[in-house]
Amino acid sequence: GVDSVISVGMAGVKAAAALVILFGMNAPLLAVVLGIQGIMALIQKKVNEKSSKSIQEVRAVAGNLANQNEAYLSNLMNLVLTNGKETLLNQYIKNERAYAKKCVRTDCILGVSQTSFQILARLVTAATFLIGGLQGAAGGMTVGEIMAFMEYTAFLIGPVRSVISMNSQIQQTKVSLERIEGLLHTPVAIRQNNRGLSVPGRVDTLQFADVSFAYETKPVLEKVRFTLTPGRVFCFMGNSGGGKTTIVNLLYRLW
Repeated sequence: GVDSVISVGMAGVKAAAALVILFGMNAPLLAVVLGIQGIMALIQKKVNEKSSKSIQEVRAVAGNLANQNEAYLSNLMNLVLTNGKETLLNQYIKNERAYAKKCVRTDCILGVSQTSFQILARLVTAATFLIGGLQGAAGGMTVGEIMAFMEYTAFLIGPVRSVISMNSQIQQTKVSLERIEGLLHTPVAIRQNNRGLSVPGRVDTLQFADVSFAYETKPVLEKVRFTLTPGRVFCFMGNSGGGKTTIVNLLYRLW
């Protein structure tokens, strides 16, 4: 959340200050450290691309599972009468396996990010001691300067460590924002002129007179006729996809 953003921002300020100090201490050694940092950035970029795509796939499979559960609960009677429980169970197990595989793949991708950072961070330490030691042997750096250089290097790679530690949350948030943006920019397929008649405060009857309706090219209702009157209870019954929800949406002019 906000605390994470503030933490990353503070780490960035420290990194900028450390960069200036490290440049003054040993520019050649700093160039080596920045080169390793560049490799970290490239790996992180690739990991982000793959993890974002993987998280999208996980969300899609999770949505299919949720839709299947809803379909099962809303059509429980039909499933019992038609002995469709086994078919639905097989479909559920298939989707659950796909969901598990996607989750494992996503965790592995994010794990690569953490592992690669640890390896490259150790490589920075090794390069600092190796190059600093060689320079120290030639009288270029003292042991104290090498240790100070290591401390400031930790400030330099701090923002990278912070971003990687939050990578999973960042990628999930990114995918969620992309889905919201896609929903907001989805073109409206059904035209509505908003010129319908206003419904009075008291309705004596509601009547469907030869009402037909289709979703694009799929017909759902064809010349439906019925009248609803106050004081009575009416029930729409039928198989899934028969048009019950469509009738209710038409009554409220949602379609």
